[in-house]
Amino acid sequence: MGPYGEPMTSKNRQGGDQRGFTLLELAVVVVVVGILFLVALGRLLGLQVDAERVTMEMQAGALRSALSLQAARYLAQDRPQKLAELVFVNPIEHLVERPKNYLGELDGPDPEGVEGGNWYYDRKKQLLVYRVKNELYFSSAAGGAAAARFRVLPVFDDREDGSPGGSIVGLQLAALETYGWLDESLLRGK
Repeated sequence: MGPYGEPMTSKNRQGGDQRGFTLLELAVVVVVVGILFLVALGRLLGLQVDAERVTMEMQAGALRSALSLQAARYLAQDRPQKLAELVFVNPIEHLVERPKNYLGELDGPDPEGVEGGNWYYDRKKQLLVYRVKNELYFSSAAGGAAAARFRVLPVFDDREDGSPGGSIVGLQLAALETYGWLDESLLRGK
């Protein structure tokens, strides 16, 4: 007898019309989950590349601001000759706090041997270098290891005749080569 007094049949003993997944249904579920995983992984990689790009550009912006403040200080103190000396100084020295991913001053390192995602100052070439971690999503006119290279350059005012080359009125952190990151929409799979 069943729980309600009805006679037990083979249908009741096997749990009614319930059945498990067929192999085909299971395969479809596995394929759908796999596709969703790949889409999510692609978007995650895009976000990582975006984060690296933004972090690098923000650090370069902070360095530009620090250089501008230092230049303004010397100009306000009527010491413009000091600006020329700063061209040969590591720009990281002007920051209040060094970036956590700054490796320090190195003597002519091979960029291939530097771990990606880090800044360093090449003392021999007097360059500030950011070694890119996500190399496949970065391009530079320099070729070789994926890196953005920067140098401190003086900014001159124009002479009275309009030609460049007057006195130094500021400093800039200039990229030595053009560089770029893969388009954001491609990174996010749009």
